[in-house]
Order: sequence, then structure tokens, then C-alpha cells
Amino acid sequence: MNGVTPKPEDTVTSSTSTTSDKHHGITVTKGPPVHRRNSSQWIPPNAPIYERALDLTNLVASKGFWKGRVKSRPDRIIEPNWLTPHIPRYHLNNFKRYADNKIRTSKYTWLTFLPKNLWEQFHRWANIYFIIIMSMNWVPQLQAFSKYLGMIPVCAVLSMTAIKDFLEDWRRKRADKRLNHNTVHVWDNVKKRFRRTLWELVIVGDYVHISSDETIPADIVLIRSADPQGCAFVETSNLDGENNLKQKVVPQKFKNLCLMDSFDPSDVYLQITVNPPDNRMNHINGRIDYGNGENEKITKENVVLRGCQLKNTSFAEGIVIYTGCETKLMLSNGPVRYKRSSIEQMTNYFILFCVILLIIMVVGCGICSIFWLISVDAHDKNIPFVVLFTDSAINDGLINMAANILVYQTLIPLSLYISIEIIKLGQNYLMTQDLDMYDEERDKKLLCRSLNIPEELGQVKYILSDKTGTLTENKMVFKSCTIDGEIHEAENARRRTRTFSLVEDEKIEISPALKRDLHTSLEKDDKFYMMMNMAVCNTVMVRRRQQLDDVELGYFENNIYNVGNSAFYVPIETIPAGLTPTAEIIPQINNLILRQFAFSPTDLLKRFGSLTSLSKIFTKRETILRRLTQKSDERNYDAESPDELALVKAADAYGFTLVSRSATDIRLAIPTTNDANEYTQSEVEVKVIKILNFDSNRKRMSIVVRYDGKLLLLTKGADEQVFPKLADDESEEFRSLVDETRRILEEYGRFGLRTLVMAMKELDEEEFEDWLATREFVESIDDDESEALLSESSAQLEVGLHLLGVTAIEDRLQNGVTDTISALRHAGIQIWVLTGDKCETAVNIAKSCHLFNKKCKIIVFRELKDLVDFDEEKRINAVFSSEVVRLIKEGNDDAFRVIERCEAIVCYRMTPAEKADVVNAVKTRLKGKTLAIGDGANDVPMILGADVGIGISGHEGLQAVMASDFAISKFRFLKKLLLVHGHWNYYRLANAIMYFLEKNAVFVFVIFWGQIFMGFSSGFFIDPIYSMLYPILFTSVQPIVYSIFDQDLSKEVLLKYPKLYETGREATLCTYRNFGLSMLDAIYQSAVLFFIPFLCVLSSDIRYWQFSFVLSTSMFLVNSVHLAILIRRWTFPLLIVQLMFIGVHFSFFVVYTYFVNSSLNTKDPPLLVAWTMLAQFQFWSIVLLTVIVAVLPRFVITIVQTQFWPDPHEITLRQERHLPIPIHIDSNVQSKSEHS
Repeated sequence: MNGVTPKPEDTVTSSTSTTSDKHHGITVTKGPPVHRRNSSQWIPPNAPIYERALDLTNLVASKGFWKGRVKSRPDRIIEPNWLTPHIPRYHLNNFKRYADNKIRTSKYTWLTFLPKNLWEQFHRWANIYFIIIMSMNWVPQLQAFSKYLGMIPVCAVLSMTAIKDFLEDWRRKRADKRLNHNTVHVWDNVKKRFRRTLWELVIVGDYVHISSDETIPADIVLIRSADPQGCAFVETSNLDGENNLKQKVVPQKFKNLCLMDSFDPSDVYLQITVNPPDNRMNHINGRIDYGNGENEKITKENVVLRGCQLKNTSFAEGIVIYTGCETKLMLSNGPVRYKRSSIEQMTNYFILFCVILLIIMVVGCGICSIFWLISVDAHDKNIPFVVLFTDSAINDGLINMAANILVYQTLIPLSLYISIEIIKLGQNYLMTQDLDMYDEERDKKLLCRSLNIPEELGQVKYILSDKTGTLTENKMVFKSCTIDGEIHEAENARRRTRTFSLVEDEKIEISPALKRDLHTSLEKDDKFYMMMNMAVCNTVMVRRRQQLDDVELGYFENNIYNVGNSAFYVPIETIPAGLTPTAEIIPQINNLILRQFAFSPTDLLKRFGSLTSLSKIFTKRETILRRLTQKSDERNYDAESPDELALVKAADAYGFTLVSRSATDIRLAIPTTNDANEYTQSEVEVKVIKILNFDSNRKRMSIVVRYDGKLLLLTKGADEQVFPKLADDESEEFRSLVDETRRILEEYGRFGLRTLVMAMKELDEEEFEDWLATREFVESIDDDESEALLSESSAQLEVGLHLLGVTAIEDRLQNGVTDTISALRHAGIQIWVLTGDKCETAVNIAKSCHLFNKKCKIIVFRELKDLVDFDEEKRINAVFSSEVVRLIKEGNDDAFRVIERCEAIVCYRMTPAEKADVVNAVKTRLKGKTLAIGDGANDVPMILGADVGIGISGHEGLQAVMASDFAISKFRFLKKLLLVHGHWNYYRLANAIMYFLEKNAVFVFVIFWGQIFMGFSSGFFIDPIYSMLYPILFTSVQPIVYSIFDQDLSKEVLLKYPKLYETGREATLCTYRNFGLSMLDAIYQSAVLFFIPFLCVLSSDIRYWQFSFVLSTSMFLVNSVHLAILIRRWTFPLLIVQLMFIGVHFSFFVVYTYFVNSSLNTKDPPLLVAWTMLAQFQFWSIVLLTVIVAVLPRFVITIVQTQFWPDPHEITLRQERHLPIPIHIDSNVQSKSEHS
């Protein structure tokens, strides 16, 4: 079928015609050059500005965009745009009433950025606090700094945050633009053909044409497809993460259109009524009203959603019903969850303590100010330099109290939060650039989706992992099958299972005897139906070559061959009028075009204007021709799951080949033997009557087919779901068969093989018709109970089954899984494996990947009694059934008593909901950081519920990745992600936060000590400009660089000694104890910083500004040395930034004191103070003495602790360097190692 063929327009006759030629049957006439761009991209005219503004206002008011959601509205009535060709697009009701198709995920525009960003920043309490502080500084009585000087810190932080937000939003804008500038074919009722236009220009009511492998630009109702039966197949991995193909169908009354070679929609009158847009993916309620008074219901099977990809269908056409922000994809994309890390929570408590301390200091200074003013009788005596605002000591004391809030404001670190955000951005960037976590095979690197929790990777205590596709490759290889209790497999097939290795060879090994029986037997026995079940009970689609849409072949117009958005210019030859491009004609046209391009480069430049245009034309032409000529006799299968693909390939190896599949028919090649006793195949037709799809609750799938005059039900599923559905047969033979099959299932499980039980039954025609009528009624129900009713309906048919056999599929472990799990266990992390497999398979995989500690017993817990009877004192490896998982969810004390004794845990027969329940129970009851890792849509609930969610970008779509905080392509990358990057991130950030709080406390306490000698009058000795810049410029960049680049231990050491992960797992750095010690150290350092210089200059002629310079330099150098002590590994960035800011500090004072003079209205200007002080020996001796005494305790304690009470880091370094370890430490280390 040729699809839509546009009506050819009048051919422009050439003014001169010289010769004619025949080339492969095409008559061409040579003439003058023709240059035309008629096929260029169609850009419909825009509405006038005032109309667009009015429509935008109506849209905002009607759709509730301010709330970010669509308000409840009545059903929308849509008339296709082809019915009103005389009305401009911007006057159509569909344009005025509904949203356009332009996606806007960015938060700001050029006009709204500044006010909106400031509004968002003012929602943070810390920013409001500092705005209030800045405003207080404008009150003359409270003024601690110059009015404009006090604005510098707040404006600096707000500006840095705004720049960060702008860059993030700019990235979103670029992504939006790339998406909005995709193109799609839209029907132009004037030209009477489809024309390619931008996605953002599509509106509701447009008739669109989708080619194979194209992405759907909006939610559409199908009207036509290339399939004569009106079917279209779409992949929904962008919506739900599943890469299986889903079937969609056109409404019943439109199926006859699928048989037409050409279709002009303007000949059809209809009106569509659908429910208002919502985020329910599987919900659609509407109808199509036809011009003759008839109507037809629209169901979810008739609608294709934005984001889907058309597959296995040459083309599909439909009417747009939801666009842009009203599509189900956009409505279901809720805001990204914000996760608050434990360090962030601890930091908030530390800040709260600083607030309390600030209040105490302010109130204390106010009270002391009142007593001081009273003691010196300040209001009765004219004391020099004492500024009084009232005639009362109490009132002036209260004013000083308020002014001290401005003086001590630095105790609350203004730049801390923005600094933490910058640190985390840097840490995330370095993680993504790590080549050790780059998958060359898939060209994928680490993806950081949550930027605010990189340090949580270093605090994980529990890992909950999926098995299939996470620990294993999810590349299924058929290994064996059992029919009528007899095992059929290649010789020693199970013994050659390579559970520990990466899948390299997917060659299917079969039983020669079974294949011979299938080809030679004339009887359709259990072996025959077993293979038929494997071949047809699935949703596998067959593809022989890439689908090609006739629209992509282009068309001829005015002697020009137009394809896509390009025109191939044929300057000498003319194509005969009315010629339609086909698969046979295009190669001939290609040769003609190539002949016309055989000119010199200069001629080509003249004809095409630029090499860029020429390159684009050739690229498009080659793409079309490559797809056109690409043929292959090899069948390609698009499978819903790797299991189904493995079964179909295995059936093919035994002679049952799936040739083709449609919605109603399956072509199957079955084995036979010719007259020469050679293995051959003959094709048969299998009619598909009904498919009962697989789901995670039913754990089985069935298909009703008509074959050889029989109505058959073929079923496959998990053994615990299929065995109860078998026919009641009390015969000894049947019981023996079931028992033997169960025994073989357990044997398969011990080899770690995935198993499925196959069954069938012949249906009674009348009973099936009754069931089908009930089923269709249930399918029409659209409420919360519909899924349960559908499951119950399926169960009513799937009874009285006849057992065929069992299949066994190998899913091998990924490379590096065993080493990764072993390292994580030695790091003290308890690992849970949550799988839907049976118990024996789960246990075998656990043993294979070294999940279980070989020194511990393996105990299976199936019910409450097993938990109650447990009295082991030693640690164990536990295996939990779904019943035990239910008890864990309910908070059973016996269950958690067992968990506390476990080295590792395996839970089998798990559903997605149960996985999420386990995660929530572990988080709530065990009080440890949880990490969930999985690769499929069924893992999303547990990934969302964990503190850290890891998605594996594997073979089961992208939904797990989209729901995750971090995405990797291989499980083995988890080892370095946690043990190295997680450890580094936690260590760096914890130390950086402590450093930020301590350096600000030192600054404030130095001012506090000075208050004692200034009558608590809110004055201080430090230059006001320097004091404003000190916490946000002079001492903020260094800890940021430290937190990004420092390494307390090398990656080799961290990977070699996983126990070092304990630092973050037990949260030993960011604690109340360490915070308290930091505050005590800050008090000590501040006292030294003030009193040593003060005592040294007390009897000298050093004045106020000289003392200020000494004080500022000493304080800066103390903080620099403090940070240097924290640095464990000096790298080039750390060294440069330290030296650079020492230079910045001195350069600031040199330049500042050189230019500041009395002309700037500065009282007692510090002219040339820095120049003179730097040349004095007294200055350097005071600074050196102060710095040494201030940092000496920290330095000495660090040395003593390193020598006599080393932490695990130091012990490891000593072991690596073969240095002695203290005897009392060495004995403990040896005992711990022996225990492990």
C-alpha cells in the first residue's frame, strides 16, 4: 500500500526543450535550470501579537497554569481543522481554546527572570533574615557599617544563586528548543498534501502523519494506518520504561480507510468529544460523532500518546486531541522529588545552635552595655568617643543590643548554603567524568539526576537490589526444557552454565533427539503444543526490514523531486508529469541526480550557494535511499521481554518459526520432513482470538488461538500460579507427572535457571463465547476496580489446564558482580536481593554472586513460626518468603530480630509493591540509609522509596533511570561509586561544613573579645569593608575547592580496604560532638587572635588601623593554616587557590590603603597602613606568634592522635607504607580482621 499520495499540481513547462533521453524507462526532457524551494519546511502564519496576547491570557486563566496543573473543565469538543480551510489557523477555536504544542519546562523568561528568581530566593528563611539585617543597617542608630557596604554580602549571595539558577534554566531552555523543533507531517488543506512542520506549531484538530520509527508529537486519535486491519504498534519506553510493543487500533468505522491507497480527509465530516486532559495514562473517555448521526466510542486502544514511537508500521495518521502541556506525558511528569541529605539536616541543627548562641551573645552584650553605661555615668559625663542616642542608659543599651545583631550576623553563615550547592555540583561533575564508570559498549556514563545528595552515597547502610537485569545481564539463553516429565537439552547443558561470566555467546543449544521427533512425528502431541506455546504465547513482533513510509519517498512537483524538507534540483532534465516515486523508481532517479551533480566545485557553489546546503541535501538523499534499499532475509524480533525472545528463538531452533504476526493472525512455520528425509518446514496460519497479557500480580500470560479447527488456550507462567490451575486429576500417572515436574523445577533452580511452566486446554465454543461477552463488558468498565475485575475474568478462563512442560532459561551474572558484592559486604553494608524468582533459583544466584557469607548458615524463613523459633546467636544468611515480607511490612518484632542477625538477605517471589514495602520498613525501623537499585519499571516503587535510588540503564526501558537519583549501566560500577566517590563526597562535605561554621565563629568571637574593651557598644577593630568580604570572598573559595578536589585516601586504597567506608556509614564526622569541639576550638583561636596582638601592641604606638591590619592578617592566616591541616592530599588546584588567596588578601589591603584617603569621607583614613606595616619586623613577629599559638593545639592533637590513637584511615596508610602500628591498636585490627 502506498499510503497517502498527494494530488500532483500543474507541471511548469520549460521554455526551451532541446533533447530528450530515456533512462531506465523514465522519459526525461532537457531544459533550463529550475530553482525552487517549494518543499521547504511549512511554517503556518502566526496570529497578530495582540491576538496572541489575548489568547495567552485566556489560556492562563482557564488552565490554571499558576498552579502548574490543569483545572477541572468540561469535555472538549474538537472539530478537525480540515473542515474549516477558509479560517486562518489563529482564528480556529482549537487554537484559541486549547494549549499549543510548545513545551516549556524552563521556569523563567527574559522578562520574568529577575523578579521571579528574587521572589523564589526570598522564600528561604536565611535570605529573609539577612535582608532584615541589611535593612536594620539603614537605621542610623543601629548602623554598624556603611549603608551601601552592608548590602554587599546579601547582594553577592543573591547574585551567585541567581547565576546558578540562570544556567540551570538555560539548559532547560535548550532542551525545550531541541524538542520543540522536531518535525512532523501535518495535513495542509490548501495544498492537499502532508507538509513537514515543527512540533511546536501543531495545534489541536490537526491531521498528522507519523512514519515508522518517528516519535508521536502529541496525543492523537488514530484514523488510518498502513495495516489493512487498522493496527499500529508503538513503543512506550519514554512513558513507562517498557520497550515492548503495544498494539493500537483505529476505530471500527475507519478501518475501511486503511484499505485505500489515497485518502483526502477533507471529504470526511466528524466531531470528536473527549474528556478533559488528565495524567491517567490508561484513561480516555470519548466518542466520535459522524455526519450521518452515528457515533463510536473512543478507548485507550484508539489513542497514541505523545512520546511513543511508531514501530513495525509503515505509517499511521490521526487527529490531535491533546497538545503540549495538556498531553498525558507532560501532566504525568510531576516535579522532581527533593531529597534532603542527613548532613543537610544536621547542618540545620548546627545553624539553629548558632542562632541560639547569637541571641545569647546579643542579649548578654546589651545587658553588659547597660551596666557599663551606668557604671561610668556616661549620661552625666561627657566621655570622649562614647556615642549616646537617648538620655537613658537602658534605652542606649537596648539600641546597642539591636546593633550587635548586625555586628555578630556572620555567626549565621550567609554563604554556606550556596557554597554547599556549588560543592555538590563540582562533586557530581567529577563523578560523571570518571572513566572507570563509563560503559564503552553502550556509550553511557554515570548520570546524576539528583544534584543535592552526592554525600549520601558515602552513608549507605542497606542495599536493596533487583536481580534480573541488575545483577544479571538480562540476556536470556534457552538451556533446557521438560515435556511430560522428560528433560530435553544438549549434552551437559546445565553443567556448562556460565553463571559467573559475562554473556559472550548466545548460541542456542538444543536436544537433537527432540528436534528429530518434532520433524518426524505426524502426531500433534504435547511436544508439538509445547513448542507452539513457546512460539506464539507472547507479544513478539517480526520485522524483516526497516519500515519505509511512502511519504518519505517524496513527490514530484514542477519538475522538481521533493523529499523531506529538501528539493533535489535537476537543472537539465525534467521528470515526466504525474510520476509517483516508488521503491523501483527512486534508484533510477538517484542515478539521474548524481549525473547532474557531476560539475566542478565552483559550479556547485554557484548552484547551491554554500557547501552546507549541498551537504544537507546529499545527507537526506543518502538516508532515504539507504532505508529504501536495506533488505534482509533475516528475521528480527521485537520482544516484550528477553524471556519471550529466548523462547521464540528456541522454538525456531526446534523448527517452530514465528514468520509474521498481526493483531488477528500468526504465520507459523512448523517442522516436517520431505521425501528425501530432510528437515523442512511448512507454514500454517494460527488465528488470534484473545490475548490475556502478563502482569506482575497474575505472573502468567495466556493466548486464545484457533488452529487446525480447534479453539485452544495456551498458557505460560510461574509454577505457583500455573499448578493450581491444572485440571483436577486424581490418577496416579498425573500425580507422578506433577511430582516429577516439581522435582525438575527444583533442580533447574539449583542451577540458577529461570523457569516457566507451559500448559494448555481445548475450549468449548459456547462457553468461550459467553466468557468473551463478559470479558468485553469488563474491559469497557473504567474505574478503580477494573484491573481486579480483568484479573478475575482471566482466572475464570485459565482453569482445568493440561500440563505441557517447563522451560529453563539462563540469565548469567554481569561481569564484576561477585567482586562488587563481596567488597560491599566487607564495607559493612547489608545487602538484600529482591527477586520474583522461586526460592531455589534465588538461593543459587545468591551463592553464585558471593552474596552469602560462606561461614554463616543459610536459613529459609517461610512463615511466622520460623521467625519465632529462631534462636541462633551467630550471624546467618536469610531467605525470606513473601509471607515474611508481609510481616516485615507490619513491623513484626521477630522479623526484625532475625534481620539484625543477618549478613545478607534474599527475598523471593516479590512483587513491585512488596519491594517498596521492604524499603520503607528498613528505612523506618532500622534507621539506616537505604539504597535501592534496579533496571525495570517494576523496580520504580522501591527506587522512589529509598534514600538513594540507582537506576540501571539496561534492556528494560528508561523508567528506572528516570525515577532514580543516579544512573549507571553496570552493577559493578556501584563499587567505586560508593566506596570511592561516596566516601570522598561525605568526607569532604562534612569537613567543609565544620570548617565554614568554625571560621565564621572565630570571626565573631574575635569581635566579641573586642567588645569588652569598647563598652559593648557594637564597635569592632576590623576594617568594615574587609569584614563584609571576609566570609564570602576571602575565606569561601578555598573550602569549596577543598571539598571538590581533596582526597583523604587514594581510590586504590579505598577499593583495597572496603572497611574504610565505615567513616560515612556510621556518620563519624558530621556529629554534635565534632561540632562542639569545633566551637570550643573557635573560642580558643579567637581568644589567641585577639589577646596576643592586643597585649603586644598595648604599650606601643600602633594605632587603630594598624591593629586592625594585624588582627585581620592573623585571622586570615590562621584559617588558611587550619584548612591546610585538613587537606590530606595536596593537588595542583588546592595549592594554587591557597597561594592565590594569600596574595589576594595582602593585595587588597595594599591597594585599599593606598587609595583610601580623606577625600572619600572616611574618618581617620588608613592611608598606606599596609605598606608601612608589611615593612616592619614587629608586624611579622606578632602575626607569626599569633598563628603558631592559635593552630598549635589542633596541630599537636592531630599528630598525637595519628601516632597513638590512629583512625582507620591512618592505620590503612601505615599498613600500605609498612610503618609500625601501636601495639594496642594492632591487636584490635588483627582481631577484627580474623572476625571478618
